[in-house]
Parts: sequence; C-alpha cells; structure tokens
Amino acid sequence: MEGGKYLSKNNLIIDSLKKFYRNPENMSKVLPLISQAHRHALGSAGDRVSLRIIDWFVTNYAKKNNISYFITGQPGSRQFIVYLNYKAQLKAYSKKQFDPFCRRERIEFPYNEKGDTITTTIGQLNFFRWAIDNYVLNYIYENVDAIERDMNTNLKASSGSRSSGACSADTPAISAEAAPKKTRKKRQELSVSATKSLKKHEGSITLSFD
Repeated sequence: MEGGKYLSKNNLIIDSLKKFYRNPENMSKVLPLISQAHRHALGSAGDRVSLRIIDWFVTNYAKKNNISYFITGQPGSRQFIVYLNYKAQLKAYSKKQFDPFCRRERIEFPYNEKGDTITTTIGQLNFFRWAIDNYVLNYIYENVDAIERDMNTNLKASSGSRSSGACSADTPAISAEAAPKKTRKKRQELSVSATKSLKKHEGSITLSFD
C-alpha cells in the first residue's frame, strides 16, 4: 500500500512538473544547471553557479545568515525566509522528491515540443521549480561571490580540523585488542542557524476593514 501511495504521489508531482516546465522560460533556467551540454547558456556571469553552490546556499549560507526577502505578487508582497521554507519543503516532500542533485531514481524528462529529453530526477526538477518560483536562483546569481567565498572558507576549515587528527609516521601502532572501541562521531554542524537568535525584520502591513 505504501509503495502504491508513493507511486501515486510521484505521478501527481510529474504531471505538475510537466505543466511548469512546458513554459520554455522556466526550462531555460534549469537546463544549463543540470545538463553539461547546455552549460554554455549560462554565460560568463553565471558560469560559477554550480549545483554545489546552490546546495550550499540553501543548506548553510541561508541558514547562517537568515536570508530573507520580499516577493511581490497579488494581492501584495510576502516575506520569504529561504532556509525555513527549504526545511518546510523537505518535510513535505522528503529528500527523494526535493533535491538539487541528480540522485536516486532517474527519469528521461521531455523538455520541448520536438520530444528532446534530459536525464534528471523528480526531486531535482521539483527543487528547481521551487527555486524559480521563489526567486532563489536570482538571489544566488546576484550574490555568487559571497556564497562561494563562504563555502570555500567553511569547507577548508572543516577539512583542516579533520586532518589535524591524522596519524604521523612516528605514531606508535596500537594493537586491535588495546585499541578503544570506535563510537560514531556526531555530524559537525558547518553553519549555525541564525533563526536560533532573535532578528528583527522590518516591513509594512496593510489593514483592510470591509
């Protein structure tokens, strides 16, 4: 029964994704990011935006800096807090159905009237629909320098802390019997959430009395 529910949900998501990516403008934003053959379409400005940087932004940079902005629409504007919304999407879909990387069950997805297809996943297409609808990609393109710098700095620091525990050639060997039992090390948090602290957001509110 659970498998049937999963397939049914996948089918519903695929139908909605086909409708969304039927718009050539939406597909043109995604193709250069998920297909090496279309990478040239990014141009020099966006060439440094990779899946790795996109993932770092939503999972670490936006979390640490509490990135938020207002999205204008009908009937008015709304505040969009990137990391909190990302976590809400993960809770609603699971990692299989919401992931910037092309992992797990792959599909051949048609992206134009000629019937051309691209190898991707439901999770990848679903993630980028969210990123397009909520201007996440726009923010990344405009701030790629700061995001990339933050990623490189943090990963370098994390790598250095791990390598500092490496054994040197002069370290005496310990027998298997004498060696202490290994315990699973808790995963290190690379970015501390800014939402754990108090932050003031300024904005206007319109009250309507009918």
